[in-house]
Order: sequence, then C-alpha cells, then structure tokens
Amino acid sequence: MSSASTGAKQKKNKYLAWKIIGVLLAVIIIASVTSYVVIANQYQEKFIEGTKINNFDVSDMQPEEVEELIREEVEDYDLTVTFRDGRKEVIEGEQIGYHFVPDGSVQRFLDEQDPMTWLRGKLGDETVLEAEAKTEFDEEKLAAVVDALPEIAGEEIVAPADAYYEWQDGAYVIIPEIEGDTIRRDQLLEELKSVLAESGTSYIVPEETYQHPDVYADNEALNARVESANALVKGTISIEMPGHVTESIGPDDLKEWIIDDQAGGYVLPEEVVRGKCEAFIKGLAEKYDTYNKDIPFASQNFGEIMINLSSHGWELDQAAVTEAFTQAVLAHEDTQIEPTWLHQGFTMEADGIGPTYIECDIASQHVYYFINGELYMDTPVVTGTATNSSRRTPTGVYLLEYKTKDRTLLGQPDPETGEPSYRSHVWFWMPFNGSVGFHDADGWRSRYGGTIFQYSGSHGCVNMPYNAAKAMYAEINKETPIIVHWQR
Repeated sequence: MSSASTGAKQKKNKYLAWKIIGVLLAVIIIASVTSYVVIANQYQEKFIEGTKINNFDVSDMQPEEVEELIREEVEDYDLTVTFRDGRKEVIEGEQIGYHFVPDGSVQRFLDEQDPMTWLRGKLGDETVLEAEAKTEFDEEKLAAVVDALPEIAGEEIVAPADAYYEWQDGAYVIIPEIEGDTIRRDQLLEELKSVLAESGTSYIVPEETYQHPDVYADNEALNARVESANALVKGTISIEMPGHVTESIGPDDLKEWIIDDQAGGYVLPEEVVRGKCEAFIKGLAEKYDTYNKDIPFASQNFGEIMINLSSHGWELDQAAVTEAFTQAVLAHEDTQIEPTWLHQGFTMEADGIGPTYIECDIASQHVYYFINGELYMDTPVVTGTATNSSRRTPTGVYLLEYKTKDRTLLGQPDPETGEPSYRSHVWFWMPFNGSVGFHDADGWRSRYGGTIFQYSGSHGCVNMPYNAAKAMYAEINKETPIIVHWQR
C-alpha cells in the first residue's frame, strides 16, 4: 500500500476517534447539565444547603418547616418585669396569647433563591438571612394579667401622700411625704405593649410610671407657711393666781388664734390678740376673784361652810392685765406677768384664808386660833346677846384694826343722863369691826360658852377668859384673818 493511501487512512481514523470523543463529551456534558438542572429544580421548593435563616440551618427545608422553627423559638417567650423594690414578675407568652405571625419573608427568601447556585452550598458556601419574627398578643389578656399583678392589685400597696404639717409639742412640724408604691396602671400597660411589640424579654419599670406626691418636705411654700405660723405661736405668757396656780397662754392657745392670710402664710392681728386675751383674763377673774364672794371654809364644828370675804377677797384688774398679756403675746417671748389687783385677799393660798386665822363660832360659842396650820389656842367665849338684834356679834370676815392694853370700854351714852350705858375695864382690847372686838371679861364673867349668849350675852364683843385673851393678844396682828360665823 502506498504511503499516500496509508496517510489518508490514518487521518480518517484520527478524525473518527475525535468525533467519538466529542460525542462522548457532549453526552457527558448534556448528562451533567441535565443532572445539575434536575438537582437545581429540587431547590425550587426548598432551601439550598448552607442557607441560614435567623441562625437556623435550613438546608433542604421548605418555608413551612422554617416558619415552624421560628414559631417554636418565638413562642417560647416570657417577659420579666422588674419593679422599684427589686421584685420581679414574669409574664408568660402563653398567658397573653403571644404568637408568631408569618409575614411571607421566608417564602420570599425561597423565591429569591437561585436554584442554580446549589452547588456552591454543597461546596461549603453559606447564605445568611434574617426573617422578621413578627408576633402578636391579646391586649385584653395582657390587661387582665397586669391587673392581677401584686404590684397593681396587692392589698399592701401604699398610696403616695403629700408632705404636710401638724402640731407637735408646741410647734408646727413638717411630716415628710410618702412615696408609696402605687403604679399608674394604664401607663404601665402601654409601656408593656411597646416592649412586647419589640419582643423584649425584660423591662425595668421607670420611676415615671409610679405615682408620686405633689408636695415634698422641702417644698418652699410648705416651709414658708410653717415658718410663718411658728413665728406667731412662740412664747408662753404666765401669771400666778391665788392658790399659787400658774395660768398661761402658750403655743397651744396661740395656734388657735392665728389667721390664714390667704397668701401662703399666717397673721396674728393685734385686735384678735386683744380680744382673745380679754376673754382669757375675764375667765381668770371668774375663776379666781373672791372679792365680795362666798367661798368655802373648813370650820371646826360644822365642816365646810360658806363665808363671804366682803372687802378682803381678790379682784383682778382685768383691763391692766389684759393689756399686759396683749403686749406680751405680740412680743412672741416667754413672759411672766405680775398680776394687778383692784382688791387683794388675805393670801395666795387656795382657800383664800391661809394657815393662820381666827375662827369665832357663834353657834358653838368657841374661838379657835390657828397659826401656820397648828392650833395655837381655843377657848369658850360669850358673844353678843342673841335675843337682842342690836347686841348681836356681826358675822363676816375681818382684820384686826389695832390692839391695846388696859382699856376701859364705854357703852353708848344714856339719852337722859349722857352717861355711858356701861364702863368695862379690860386688859386686852382687840377690835376688828369698829366697837366690836375680842377682849377679856373675867372682871364680870365667871363662865363662858354654853347658852349664855342667848340671854346674857355681850353688847356685840367677843368676851374671853383672861388667859385666852392674853394668848391671842400676844400673836394677833393686822394680817390675821378673823372669821366670825353663826351656823343655825
């Protein structure tokens, strides 16, 4: 065979070989492409490997499966609410109908996925996506849960209270506010709705959600009002009354006198003070004045009797004392007022008589002399003739006018002769009511006491045994009250 024909044959064979190879390659390519496309078509309804949605590996998952994963995660939900005192309450999603609401984003991710890129996922490439986990809850159920919270419905919830002032120990003091722990329920509900809308898992209730007092202890107007009042109620004005009793006008009284000035403070007008002081002093006079009034007296034989002090009692000078009190109150300082008296009594002792006095008991025909509460002397006596009204011993309360010794007492002159109706010499003469007084009578009497005075009494004087008169004379003075009474 010639070399030319041999060469042509070789070329033909070589061409056939390449043609076969080409056909085989085409078949392989077509098969591969067909297989790739077939596989790609599977990812029309599921996600390519390496796809992550919301941190879930959703390889080979359909949208419904992915949404179920998201649902399980989202609906496993609770919200922790922290209150002012650190207490925590947990609101569970199930309580409020909290649930996932698909918004179609997962399906959109699938629709936007290029199935032809499936091989890249096989080779380790990742596609990370984030779907909105939209949720909803039942607002009525949330409201019911909020209403049942101990911080809303608890029996021990304390309401806020404004600071205020009250009277304590002679002055106004500010009582601090109470913050309380009452929550504005509607405000809290709206705040929780916002947190739930954002799927928040914790919430600290802010101070603004709590109810607060309107007035605090440092409130300027409150403090100014208290200062204004306290400036007017300062000072105690005192006066010592009979019986050594101290009467006073003090802060407790003055707080009732001050007047709201309707401008944030108080005033105490002088005319108000004067009127109040006048009423106060009038009350003291009614309580303590004994001038020309009956007072109780502890007699030796009849117990407590009433005697009239006549001109020897206390009578307060109301006008003068009222003026003194008025000016002292307006000065707002502690002041001791010295009482001014129109008439003064025997003593400041409570009984108005004191521990030193002489009691002449006509009914019992006896005289008792007490000095500093101790019985100094007592004696039977003869007083004025009871059956003759012009010779009776006058009852009342008296003081010694004077005392003298060795005196001759003269009776009224006889109209016909001009001579005294009697001449009686006495060694001790102690008059207390003009020509009536105590004296010895042993010069003409040998007996005392009993019923002598009924038929043979004196001309009005108190006849005494010599020794008794002498003892009385030794101690009696012009400050010794003399009580003469006749209990019938």
